[in-house]
Amino acid sequence: MLLREIVKDFPTKEKFDGEIEINQVEFEPDKVKDNCLFICLKQDFETAKEYIQKAISHGAKAVVTSHVGLEKLGAEAVCVDDIRMAFSVFCSNFYQNPENKLKIIGV
Repeated sequence: MLLREIVKDFPTKEKFDGEIEINQVEFEPDKVKDNCLFICLKQDFETAKEYIQKAISHGAKAVVTSHVGLEKLGAEAVCVDDIRMAFSVFCSNFYQNPENKLKIIGV
């Protein structure tokens, strides 16, 4: 799936290259594989930088962060204001909105 399809209409702080092919979405840097979108949930700048560098070294092609200034670490960066909301929306988009396919029955 292309990065632009995952991000869709979510508000971002800066422009990014949406033509990157993504095969996995991950928030733990040790579990990142090639062509992965890494979503950095860490709030402080130094820890976020460390996690992003680790994810890139494991093969992340794009990262999502709330910190401007981390986009020059070697992968495409998507900067957002609300990282937790982005995590929720991007995962839902990546897995093609599975919540829409659920049938709910009340008893």
